[in-house]
Amino acid sequence: MTAILENIYRRLAAEKHDFTETEFSVHYLGRSKSYFAFLKSSGQQISSESLLNLWGKLTREQKMYSAAIKKTEHAFRKQMLMDWNQFYKDLAEIVFAELCERAG
Repeated sequence: MTAILENIYRRLAAEKHDFTETEFSVHYLGRSKSYFAFLKSSGQQISSESLLNLWGKLTREQKMYSAAIKKTEHAFRKQMLMDWNQFYKDLAEIVFAELCERAG
């Protein structure tokens, strides 16, 4: 499970300027600022609640970009928004698959 989290964190960090593990822990996992570091160092699995928080945050981000696409006519801006929309959709699908596997 840590591999999935690390993959998602790395992908977000590659796209977001100054994105930190602390921000990921608090704003995406809904936990304390050191939660992600704790998971990595201990090897423990993410809690189901935090996994749901992550899926929810990624889904909200995707919906925000999806709504913005409909509001712009500028071709370049629309393409950028479509790329971001797909980026967050892809990440949310990874997390959703893990949630389904856990429920399984």
